[in-house]
Amino acid sequence: RVVGGRGTRNAVIDPRTLGYQEAPVQFATQPWAQPLFDAADAAAWTALDLRPLRALASAGQLGTLPPGLLPVIYGFDAVVILSGSGPSRQFER
Repeated sequence: RVVGGRGTRNAVIDPRTLGYQEAPVQFATQPWAQPLFDAADAAAWTALDLRPLRALASAGQLGTLPPGLLPVIYGFDAVVILSGSGPSRQFER
């Protein structure tokens, strides 16, 4: 799974103009994502290998997790957090 990290902006389509506006990324506001964002480098892209967490989760060694994090741990091998990334720009000639 690839998500935007701190300082990331994404494109939100405006159906009235068929263009887009930049907006802050929404994943950072999701409770499940907070431990992952805390572990990521705030100034660079970070790849987090989730596979070792599965054995710890199965053994009950991760403590209380935010709602929604356990399905991410079991559903994805890694999370890549793109701190400071932004949407593409339209090519202008």
